[in-house]
Amino acid sequence: MERWNKSIKSEIIRPGVPLSVEDAEHLITQYVQVHNEQRLHSAISYVTPQAMLEGRQGEIHAERDQKLELARKRRARAAKTQAVEAKSPSSIEAA
Repeated sequence: MERWNKSIKSEIIRPGVPLSVEDAEHLITQYVQVHNEQRLHSAISYVTPQAMLEGRQGEIHAERDQKLELARKRRARAAKTQAVEAKSPSSIEAA
């Protein structure tokens, strides 16, 4: 709870400088929405609390794994292309 209060103060109240109680409530409501629906949390494997509550963490992790595998394949292809280009006679003549 202390961490939550510190986050509210340092990320919302001090920078936002609410001018009234209603303004403070509005800022905090926005913060809670972002915190629960958009912000990834390391303690719950970098998913949002909303996704965790909905039981979508497995789906999210599977999607991330697919993206990582695709990125690895693209990097490997790019490295092979660079190696072939470096060995080609035209690249030697250009140097």
